[in-house]
Amino acid sequence: MQVVEYQTILSDLFPSIETLTEKPQYQWLNTIEVRKLIIYGREKSGKTELARKLSEMFIERYGVENCNIVICRNADQLMRSGLDQTKLVNVLVWEDATLQKIDRETASRFFRIRHLMTRKTGLIVAITVCHRLHSIPIAFRTEPDYILFKSLPIGYDKSVVKRFVGIKGIRYLQEIIANGDRSKTLVYDCRRDEAQTIELPLATRNYLRTLYPRKGLGLVGKTVFIGFLTLLGYMVLRVWRFL
Repeated sequence: MQVVEYQTILSDLFPSIETLTEKPQYQWLNTIEVRKLIIYGREKSGKTELARKLSEMFIERYGVENCNIVICRNADQLMRSGLDQTKLVNVLVWEDATLQKIDRETASRFFRIRHLMTRKTGLIVAITVCHRLHSIPIAFRTEPDYILFKSLPIGYDKSVVKRFVGIKGIRYLQEIIANGDRSKTLVYDCRRDEAQTIELPLATRNYLRTLYPRKGLGLVGKTVFIGFLTLLGYMVLRVWRFL
């Protein structure tokens, strides 16, 4: 399979800044563009590195001052806290999504992600990184715009992927594994039903901002806190009785 320029198949991933900033004809219209990607690959195939390179490409296209790029292992937190209302472009990367459970509200937020924004223009890119296609929540693999393959699936995933990319695509993925070439990626455009191979160099800078889980009180902390409130209530009651 011949290697092509990434613009050949990923052109729709990077709308023009004029398109993203054009005011809606009516004030109630939401014209935010949404792109949903799945990056698939086995361990050490270069999945996160590909997400890092795509992030760098968004920065180069729209400017660092216009972009919010976040990576997180917790989809619930990512959907709750990942979006920046002030930025024109929001890129949300769910890392290690395989076999991760999500709340029902998270799935709902993902389906209506553009309506979570107070602004009416811009671009939201949701990237799911996984080891197995059918081990991520169905909400996150429903109607993706692109699937980017870094390695050849096995088992049931392989038969499904074969329908996407054909026998040529399967053979090319086998070549990628055999040659250990992490710079090449097989891209499947789900809307146009076509596959192409692109080659991207490594990112020169890391623009992925990690969204860490919020630290709670924990079981011990909550127990101590409840005990403190109980004691405080008891003391207030004693003082009130003496008055």
